[in-house]
Amino acid sequence: MLTRTSRPLNDAELKLVRKAPWLDFDARRVAKQDAAHGMVEILDFDVGRAWKLISCPGPPCCPNTWLIEVELNTFVFVESWEWLREPADLQFPGAHVTIERLPLSGRVLAARATGSAVAVPETPDEMRYLWTWEAQECAVLGPSDLEPEFLRAAGLSSPLGP
Repeated sequence: MLTRTSRPLNDAELKLVRKAPWLDFDARRVAKQDAAHGMVEILDFDVGRAWKLISCPGPPCCPNTWLIEVELNTFVFVESWEWLREPADLQFPGAHVTIERLPLSGRVLAARATGSAVAVPETPDEMRYLWTWEAQECAVLGPSDLEPEFLRAAGLSSPLGP
């Protein structure tokens, strides 16, 4: 079950959130919004299934990129250079996950997985090609956020039927 709680940003986090590349005006605008909002959302859940959406081992080549089914029709997408590293090939780092993220931008501040590693299936190339979510580093998604073709490639039923 997915639980969502929130807490205020602490001073160190607020300083980190305010940092944005000087010439990236969009990133600076988003950082200002996150800082003004002043909250951290905590996602806490058990891993039902997980898919690795990259074909390499992850950093330093690519960010760790996961789609995690947390309950029927509820998924958490997370992409991070730092958090939730694969402990061994085709394994998600743990059966229970806590992610601290900024609720407006989806930026991950911290993530940890505990418990035994979870085996993940070999992700078909078709699934990787059909993945289109790029709006946030971390997002809670439902089937309507995912393309029907992607759901079929993942072995999930499409909300529009088979």
